[in-house]
Amino acid sequence: MLEQLAERLPPKMAVILLLMDIFDFKAKETAVFVEMNEATVHVTLGRARRRLKELAQKSSEQTQAHSVNPLHFDALVDAFHRRNPFDIYRAYLGLNKGGTQLTHLLTSRGQLHFTFRDPDGNLFHVVAK
Repeated sequence: MLEQLAERLPPKMAVILLLMDIFDFKAKETAVFVEMNEATVHVTLGRARRRLKELAQKSSEQTQAHSVNPLHFDALVDAFHRRNPFDIYRAYLGLNKGGTQLTHLLTSRGQLHFTFRDPDGNLFHVVAK
């Protein structure tokens, strides 16, 4: 979480938020540490909190928009087992709509091996018997 904080906020804003909200520094102590006046520290802290709240809301909206529905995985595997092109297509579109991509498919020893990439870029492998 600290890495995300550092990536999403300007350095002084991140340091002020870290000192005050994580390490419980007072505004006066923080102002001395970052060489700013106390009023500016309060304003910067407010802006940092607001920015994080906005980012959290955006992240939540994106997660909801790209949520992976396990039913689509099951439907895709089932459709392949039944060799039903229409159901394969429909399940694949359901996964793709959620931001998940089927990147690789192979058959080995009677088992289907699926490799998927989720909206965050993570790869995972599903083996269906």
